[in-house]
Amino acid sequence: MQSEVVHAAGAANPHSRVALLALALPALLGLGHVAFVFYVALSRIGYPFEIEWMEGGVLVSVQEVLAGRQIYVKPSLEYVPFLYTPLYDYLGAAAASLFGASFTTLRALTLLATSAVLIGLAWQQWRARAGIGATLLAPGFFAAAFVPTATFYDVARGDVLFIALLFAGFLVVRFREGAAAAIVGGILCGLAVFTKQPAAIVGAVLGAGVLLRRRSDGVAFLAAFLVVAGGLCLTEELRSGGWFSYYVLTVPRGHAIDSAQLLGFWVDDLLGTSPVLTVLAACGLVTLGAASRRDADARLELLFALALIATSWMARLHTGGWRNVNVGAFLALSFVAAGWCGRAAARCSRDARWIPLALLSLALTAHFALLFRPAEGLIPTARDVADGERLVELLRSEPGPVMLMENPYLAVRAGKPVTAHGVAVVDLIRSAPSPQREEFLAALRERLASKHYTMIVLHSPWPALDPWYEPVQEIRWEGDAFLPVNGPDNRPSLVYRPKSAP
Repeated sequence: MQSEVVHAAGAANPHSRVALLALALPALLGLGHVAFVFYVALSRIGYPFEIEWMEGGVLVSVQEVLAGRQIYVKPSLEYVPFLYTPLYDYLGAAAASLFGASFTTLRALTLLATSAVLIGLAWQQWRARAGIGATLLAPGFFAAAFVPTATFYDVARGDVLFIALLFAGFLVVRFREGAAAAIVGGILCGLAVFTKQPAAIVGAVLGAGVLLRRRSDGVAFLAAFLVVAGGLCLTEELRSGGWFSYYVLTVPRGHAIDSAQLLGFWVDDLLGTSPVLTVLAACGLVTLGAASRRDADARLELLFALALIATSWMARLHTGGWRNVNVGAFLALSFVAAGWCGRAAARCSRDARWIPLALLSLALTAHFALLFRPAEGLIPTARDVADGERLVELLRSEPGPVMLMENPYLAVRAGKPVTAHGVAVVDLIRSAPSPQREEFLAALRERLASKHYTMIVLHSPWPALDPWYEPVQEIRWEGDAFLPVNGPDNRPSLVYRPKSAP
């Protein structure tokens, strides 16, 4: 197995203390990034407004589940679901039934998933006998990607949860053989598919790797994977009367490809934010590729890493994809680079190659040092809370119905009826023409033409409103007040009122 073939030399190296000393400073800086992630996350976990502009839509979905309603229903002006599979919403609803439906509850769920990933990274390197240095570097690498992945490690969305489930499934089959381990791994990856669709590709590739290592295990893994993923999705499809597949498959298929990300993902997202990590991981992938010819475990690790990177790239190519989809890619870079650094440091120490060892230490130190940034701007302030409450009071004082397409949760906080989230609406509108889409657009035009809403609050001008509504007020904010701390820089800014009859 790889743990013996690839890592044994590092474990038995009489100069391992020298290798550990060389990695000590970078490892400590990496742990500083881990501390930074938890400092930021715990500092903003109780913030009562969005730290990312789709959080409110997720909270509304959780409230739909708590109210006993289906997530996937016919699109209406009151509710349009997001295009993701629903496990995060269901787990969020379960947690909310115990602790209350709030951003705090949902962010805590995401932070637990992030904690599991960090622990899993350290355990993986330790179990693979990559050395103490690699054991500390791996979670440090992932934590240092907090800002490059748009600080999504605590956001109330399913991006980290589905990666945590995939990683757990991988760890089970990586370090244990046999049908029982394969079944558990398949179940975990099947649950990941029910959290976010790209997990289907990673799970299938991982299953192929298990199949190549040991046929009976591969069959057990793939059977469990297909039964869980397929069974849960089929159940949801039947419960929703077909709307599940419409949102998670049909609507996304109609979206365009962002050709700028064909290279932008590699040049800007990976090399542009983390050049040292990317280069070190590339070295690790080459090493795994060479070892995989004789080592089934190395091949399994290689396939899993490449699948994570590929699915992040594919998600980034999807128009509207943001840097949060790179969480999987940075997980792969983290464990591949950490393992390679541990082996390289042990090899240099054993062969008394002090200059390459020093250069590796300097490169790692630079990587972690350059990715530190102040917490200012990542943690909402008391002013943000006060400004948010003033906005809610403005909505509450409005006598008639209010539409906030980008922030419908604010209407709920103000005691107003909820409206569909703008992201979900735009996803539906830019999908391929369909009867469902056209019916929704007709209903939207009819509602606007009737001037049903006495106030519409938007982030930016919406020309489609011009026949019936006009901007009458600009909400003035001081500096960056009430801006979400990640994602697009947008906030409620324009108030529209119905036009007077000519």
